[in-house]
Amino acid sequence: MPTRCLFYASNGHGLGHLIRTLAVARALRASKPDIDIMFVTNSEACQLVWREGFQVVKLLSPPANFLDLDIPAREELRRINRGIVYAVLKGFAPNLVVVDFFPLGQIGDMMPLHSHAARKVFIARERNAAAEIATHAQLIESMYNLVLIPHHASEVDGRKPANVKTLYTGAIMIRSRDEALPREQARARLGLAPDGFTVFVGFGGGGNPAYDSVQQCVLEQARVARNWTFAVARPPLLRSPSAVTPENGTKEISYMPMAECWAAFDAAISTLGYNSATELLHHGVPTIFVELAGGLDDWAKRAGRIAKADAGLPIKAFDSEGLHLQLDQLADPARRQTLADNARAMVPSNGARLAADAILEIVQ
Repeated sequence: MPTRCLFYASNGHGLGHLIRTLAVARALRASKPDIDIMFVTNSEACQLVWREGFQVVKLLSPPANFLDLDIPAREELRRINRGIVYAVLKGFAPNLVVVDFFPLGQIGDMMPLHSHAARKVFIARERNAAAEIATHAQLIESMYNLVLIPHHASEVDGRKPANVKTLYTGAIMIRSRDEALPREQARARLGLAPDGFTVFVGFGGGGNPAYDSVQQCVLEQARVARNWTFAVARPPLLRSPSAVTPENGTKEISYMPMAECWAAFDAAISTLGYNSATELLHHGVPTIFVELAGGLDDWAKRAGRIAKADAGLPIKAFDSEGLHLQLDQLADPARRQTLADNARAMVPSNGARLAADAILEIVQ
């Protein structure tokens, strides 16, 4: 029987859930070219699925104030999305389903999955792997045949469901180092000058407006301190007009997946989100990592691991003195090389291939 695989990815402050599932889907297709893959997602960036060569069904996206809506409004959204999921399960008839981050979907969208006969895989990123796996352990164990945790066991205190096969894969990314474009090609792809010191600046996917003021503060200070080119990534989920003005060496760029083009940059300034941090480390980009409060996972803990490995330069948001000290480090070629080497050593491989192998084992 042909393998038909359905992926579910939710919306968030960025594209982390969607990018992670796409990474696993690409690895599955590479290992098993005849696999039939489809996505259901409420992500507003679902066009990325189509660009990667997969079919996608769009669910309604819950508003940021979903929990503040009255009960009838919330239930209407759930009812519509569950109806779409039910139709996909019936029509596509997958014998393999992969769900990321929320065991029953972000707002319970995937409730129809509970009664659907298929092998089921749950991807439990750090937030889930710590507190929420314990909270939802019974549900996960009753529904899923395999749990993939895209971390090393030491990063999440080794917590996992007791009665379901579990694998720590390490970081899962949409492009490995061996898939990245060379520097000259990457710069041409992004419309950047072939020479000159260029710094990537990225503050999330656009789903959290609170990041804007931090990015603006960092840019204003960095442009004054250094005569570099700052390539500012336009967040893919940003609805408003760009606040980036092309002045003082600042240029806005828009490209997905950026993981193809990390070789274009001499350095980076980024948040500590899972995808951004792991990609920059894996691709060896010397980076100032800005720690913001209120993340869904423990950014302070991630910053501590990076600092301990001397693989990046973490600072707190609005820490002007810290920013200037770290910019001085990025200006030193020898220091950049050390950071790049340590970063690559910290995230040496892409766990997407390991995840795909584990998934294929449970359907054979």
